[in-house]
Amino acid sequence: MDNADELFLTVELKGAYIDKKTVAIEEGLKVLFEEIPVGTVVKAEGTAFRKENDKNIILYKGETDEITIAEDENALALVLLPYEDIDDTSAENLIGTKQKPTSVGDIVFSDGSAIAYSADLTLTDEQKAAVIAVIFYAGTECSNNGESRVLGVGLKQSADEILWTTNTTLTAVSSINAHSSSSGAVAAKTATFTGDNDGSDNWSQMQSELSDTGTSGKYPAWEWVHSEYASDWYIPSLAELCMLYRAVSATDSVMNNAIQMLNGTQIEGSYWTSSLNSTTSPRIFDINFSTASINTSNSVDGYKVCAIREF
Repeated sequence: MDNADELFLTVELKGAYIDKKTVAIEEGLKVLFEEIPVGTVVKAEGTAFRKENDKNIILYKGETDEITIAEDENALALVLLPYEDIDDTSAENLIGTKQKPTSVGDIVFSDGSAIAYSADLTLTDEQKAAVIAVIFYAGTECSNNGESRVLGVGLKQSADEILWTTNTTLTAVSSINAHSSSSGAVAAKTATFTGDNDGSDNWSQMQSELSDTGTSGKYPAWEWVHSEYASDWYIPSLAELCMLYRAVSATDSVMNNAIQMLNGTQIEGSYWTSSLNSTTSPRIFDINFSTASINTSNSVDGYKVCAIREF
């Protein structure tokens, strides 16, 4: 293999045990992960790339099936076989090292590619300028049909508290109703959710049921998102905002570390959701990130706003 000293391989273990190693490529190379607990189910994802002008150009991506670590075999060795460069001009233009984000903490670029956050990660000026989101969730709890979703939050949050709507009385919109298994203090840590968990179409559903959504100034929180972000960004549903809280509040949160590295706005305080409760006199769900409380508020209350989207 020519220029082997310029080729690198990143191997990520995912599942019940998470680890990552990046090594220079040579034929017969072994990437060894030691002390994996017996019975652990993992999957390995590999990305081969070369460095060119401070840019990682992906040559190959692949993954293994799920592997169960057996007794007396609690080490996983992955052996690199001979390969040929893949002629993939689209991969050569990627800003990140991953074709798309897959895990919490992944940093997403404007071309849809991503790079996994790590404490020793260094981004080029080009990469920093192209960052658009950090992934806070990957799973099925925020789906209305059981499908897996990957969600990222934008780096900019509203600086001030904003009204959800200037209407003093809320009109019921049943299609955006959500239900929480618990409410009040610390509920955001453990609550489960039913109803409308996917908030990506909540604004369009409001537009179809309410006559005043086209009136300027009527829905300030929504207008902030529409002015600061592209059309595929939105205010998170109750389930989605709760998952954002859990990612932010996790011990040594990779989310917070990534946002801090990128000079983004830290997520703290109380935030609006795009979800209503299901009473005849509807109220809007919000989450206090300081107390982990799930609350419902009326339209005269003001809270911060963040924007998310699916990747």
